Amino acid sequence: MSEIVGGLNGARGPSPIAAGAIYVLIPKAMAEVGHIAKGRDAGKEGGPRYRFRGIDDVYKAIQPVFAKLGIFCAPSVTEQKREERTSGAGKAIIYTILTVQHRFYAHDGSFVDVVTVGEAMDSSDKSSNKAMSAAMKYAAIELLSIPTEENLDTENESHDVVSKAQQDAAALWQAMETAPDLVALDALVARVKLLPEGLRAELRVVYATRKRLFMPLDDAMNRGRHAERVIENAKTLVEPSPDIKPDPFAVIDNAPPPPGPDEDAREVSR
Repeated sequence: MSEIVGGLNGARGPSPIAAGAIYVLIPKAMAEVGHIAKGRDAGKEGGPRYRFRGIDDVYKAIQPVFAKLGIFCAPSVTEQKREERTSGAGKAIIYTILTVQHRFYAHDGSFVDVVTVGEAMDSSDKSSNKAMSAAMKYAAIELLSIPTEENLDTENESHDVVSKAQQDAAALWQAMETAPDLVALDALVARVKLLPEGLRAELRVVYATRKRLFMPLDDAMNRGRHAERVIENAKTLVEPSPDIKPDPFAVIDNAPPPPGPDEDAREVSR
């Protein structure tokens, strides 16, 4: 995306061509810069390869011309978006999108604004720097209509970025593998349903495998709990209640009667 706006002596808005020197100097710069060949190679080993023009190639072409004609640029970032992504190797990558206004001045204060968007990724702290370089490169290309040889013109770096859905699927996979029991495993099902079908199919296999591992353990635990309940119930049937006190006269009442006189006599006669 690019936008070109002109002004004179700091005033925004369209200006007549004769009113500012910048409108005369830009065509002269276009004639002197000419084309910039794509002399750099990029792409991954074993993957698609392409050639491109880097920011240094553009600076090398326009700097002497701008210095000669008295043109300079004052860029300013008008909008910034940043987010963290994950590479295929699991590393954190900062993804930055900048909207940059480039104001090209002439010696009399006349100017033109070129607004471009730069995008870049970096695993350290250079994503904004790269995004500004990309925005400046295309501002110069758009302003001076520098010829290109191909439609494809990206930066000399590429990243294998994992989508957010893939990150969520990987996190769910890990959560399923480390779920402590079947209840925790079943709690993850609702999150799985939010994923694309291709990712859900793989997680179904993980869920089924883990569930089979938990089922025998749950059955054994259930049988153990059932046995404990049976034993407790049996104790309540066999053991007397602690509230019932034993009767001390029960032994006397149940004893056989003492022998009579006749029985004592017969015993003695024997």
